[in-house]
Amino acid sequence: MKKKDLIALSLFCFMLVGTGIYFYYSWKYAEAQNLQSKKNDHSQKVLKTHSHHAHNHAHGNHNQQKRNPAAITPIDYSKYQVNSEWKKLTLKKIKNNLSENYLVEIEEVRAHEMPKSDGTKKLVQEVVVNITHPSKAKSSYSAIIDNATGSIIETFNQVQYEKRDFYAVKLKADYNTLQLVPLNKKQQ
Repeated sequence: MKKKDLIALSLFCFMLVGTGIYFYYSWKYAEAQNLQSKKNDHSQKVLKTHSHHAHNHAHGNHNQQKRNPAAITPIDYSKYQVNSEWKKLTLKKIKNNLSENYLVEIEEVRAHEMPKSDGTKKLVQEVVVNITHPSKAKSSYSAIIDNATGSIIETFNQVQYEKRDFYAVKLKADYNTLQLVPLNKKQQ
C-alpha cells in the first residue's frame, strides 16, 4: 500500500468512528429527553389526580369512608358469666399451693375474649401475680385467668428474684507456699 492510500484509509476509519460516536451520543441525548418528558407527564397526571381528590375532599364530594385504626372492639360483658369473686378464688387457689405464709397480690392488666373449641368465646383476665416470701424475697409472673371460675389457664413471663450475697474476696500472696490466700473467708 502506498502512503496516500494508508492516509486515506486511516482518515476514512477516523471519520467512521467519529460519526458512530456522534450518532451514539445523539441517540442517548434523545432517550434522556424522552425519559424526562415521560416523567414530567406522569408527575403532571399525579398532580392533577391529587389536586382533583383534594378539591373533591374539600367540597365534600368524596364517597370514601373514613378509615379507623385497627379497632379493638369493646367487650360486651353482658354476654358472659362473670364471677365478681374471681380474684378471691384465684388467691385462694394460689395460696393452697404455697407451703408458708407468702404474701400474694394480683394486679389486673386487661380482659380478653378467648375462643373456645366450640366456636364461642369466653371472658378471661390477664393479670400479674406478685408473690413475696416471708424473708422478703419476691417473684412474679403473668397469668391468664378464667373470670367465671378463677382458675389459672396459662402462666408466662415468670420472673424470679434470687437473693444473692455478693462479696469481694481479698487475696494476699503467701510467698512460702507460693499461693494466694483469702483475707476474709465468709462463714458458710
